[in-house]
Amino acid sequence: MTSEGNEERIHEMQVEKYLTEDELNDYVRLESERIKIYEAKKQDGLSTLEAMMNMSKEEQNKLDQIDQKISDYWDKIMPHFIYTKEEVQALIGFPLDSPAYLPEGYDIEEEVIDPDITSSHPKPIVSTRYSMNGEASISIEQSEVITGDRDPFEGNFDTIKSYQLTGNQFFYGMYNDSSATGMKMLVPAAGENSAYKT
Repeated sequence: MTSEGNEERIHEMQVEKYLTEDELNDYVRLESERIKIYEAKKQDGLSTLEAMMNMSKEEQNKLDQIDQKISDYWDKIMPHFIYTKEEVQALIGFPLDSPAYLPEGYDIEEEVIDPDITSSHPKPIVSTRYSMNGEASISIEQSEVITGDRDPFEGNFDTIKSYQLTGNQFFYGMYNDSSATGMKMLVPAAGENSAYKT
């Protein structure tokens, strides 16, 4: 996220409703410091994931301290933006699906909801993780179409290929140094609702 994007995000979240003036100023300062650390790394041509993996010990320690302080503020903000799965279902306007097939040995490990902190139309992400013996894993994220930093797919892969299949748009992501892969699928909603799911 850029500094400009962070300012827009803070405005959209209306965090001033939940923090004191001093807390808000400190929160803005911490977010700006965090972004500057990542922006400095990205100037070297690194993706967000690569930037995380290439932090010096000093940079990582500073990030940990910043993240802890930001977390304290999020503890005050988040209770105002909590959704149940049923509430997400009502918001997004399409069925939240479960896999019809999973490889043998895979079981659901956790399901979490990224609520989307916004005062306008929220786009929560339902993330479900399946694993085999706590090791190999499959993660599925479902939401309306999301772009930018909240997109779980964007900026996380070295190579992304796109193609069309049966009227739906697919993106296939790969790493240069890992066998892990990812796929993003955009499915037009049926009926009058023009939302998509990812």
